[in-house]
Amino acid sequence: MDKWFAPREAGEILSMTPEAVRRLIRLGRLRATRIGNRIRIAQKEVESLVGETDGTPRPTSRRT
Repeated sequence: MDKWFAPREAGEILSMTPEAVRRLIRLGRLRATRIGNRIRIAQKEVESLVGETDGTPRPTSRRT
């Protein structure tokens, strides 16, 4: 059985804020499930990002 994390818990593992985790979910980079009114992220989804994320902010492109 998979373990599920709240955005805060996933953020601690990924060294990012809960808001950054929610942004990844909105952008489709992190799959999540809504259970009632709560967002939950499966452990395997968090683990898939652990190697990609080192905690440093990435540059964002802005349209002008």
